[in-house]
Amino acid sequence: MHAQEIQVFEADDGTRYVNVDTTTYAGLERATNPKFNLAASGLSDLVIFTSLLHPASYIFSPQYTGKLFTLFRHPVERVVSRFHHEQQTDMTLQDWTITQYAQSGRVENNWVTRYLVNKPGGGLTQDDVYLAMDILRRKCVVGLVDHIEESMSKFESIFGWSSLVQNNPDVKDCRDRHLEQSRMHKNPSVEEGSEAWNIIMV
Repeated sequence: MHAQEIQVFEADDGTRYVNVDTTTYAGLERATNPKFNLAASGLSDLVIFTSLLHPASYIFSPQYTGKLFTLFRHPVERVVSRFHHEQQTDMTLQDWTITQYAQSGRVENNWVTRYLVNKPGGGLTQDDVYLAMDILRRKCVVGLVDHIEESMSKFESIFGWSSLVQNNPDVKDCRDRHLEQSRMHKNPSVEEGSEAWNIIMV
C-alpha cells in the first residue's frame, strides 16, 4: 500500500484515526489533494485543527460539509490566561503585572474577529464584525468556558457523541478528567473597571 494513501489506523488503546495531520499546512494540503480527498473518503468523523481555520475549510465542499464547534470566554479572561501562560515560558515576564502586560502591546487585538474573517492585520470595520457574527451563526456550534459541562453536553448531543461517552469507559474517563482540570485551573481575575481591564477592552 502506498505510504501516502489515506487510511484508518488503530492505536494500542483502540483509538482509530486517519493518517492525516490536519494541524499542519502540509497535512491540510494532503487532505485537500483531489487524489486523497479526506472529506469524500468518509473515513473521518472529526477533523481537529488549531489556528488553521481557513486552510482547513478547503477540506469541505457543498457536497461534503462540515460544522465547527468551539468554546468562547470573555476577552479579558482570555488575555489573563495568555498572560499567565506566557509567564511560564518567558522569563522576562516573571515580575510583570497584568497591567504591565496590558500596556506592553503584547495583547491580542480583536483576535476572534480577525481569525474568523481572515484579517490578521490592519483596521477592522463594522462589516468585519458582522461577517464574523454571521460565520458563527451559520457555521459554528458555540460553547462557553464558564459553562464547560453544559457546553460539552451540548456538543455531544448535536454531534451524536452521547452514546460514545456513556458506553465507553475510557472516553468517559477522558472527558471527566478534562472537565475536572478545567474546573481546577482558574487564573486570578481582573476587576471590571480596573486599569488593566480598561486597557484590554479598548
